[in-house]
Amino acid sequence: MRQIVAAMRHLSAIVPILAVAALSGPIAVAAENTAGQARFANSCDPALATRIDSAVTELHSFEYPEAERQFREILQAAPDCAVARWGVAMSLWHPLWAPPSAKERQDARALLEDLDHLRATQRELKYLRAIAAYYADDETVGEAARRQNYAAQMLALYEE
Repeated sequence: MRQIVAAMRHLSAIVPILAVAALSGPIAVAAENTAGQARFANSCDPALATRIDSAVTELHSFEYPEAERQFREILQAAPDCAVARWGVAMSLWHPLWAPPSAKERQDARALLEDLDHLRATQRELKYLRAIAAYYADDETVGEAARRQNYAAQMLALYEE
């Protein structure tokens, strides 16, 4: 009998939490559907424009795992799409939470090697080089210095 009473107490504590979660479901979905839409001009296949814009929107909404997933799908469809490489590398960096793991940094560096064969505009290459500056020498250069390297590259791009 004590076990039943104890179970009922736990259940009575959980029910309000479940009720709030159930009621907040539609609100959370509505919030997801009201996100802004990014437009990111690029030299990739025009048929991928909507997918790229969606991935950039996810990236700028701090939805890093979803952005990474979408950018990787774009890379599967178009391995020479420079913006997709940039997007994956950006998605692996969560500057508000934590730096990328050693594996994530290695993955990003691999994507950012040999950029010359990509079909990309000069501006796209500068975005790629900026994020590459963050991932460069990550085993010997500290996080703060790498962030400064990225910021300097982005400032130069902005000032053009």
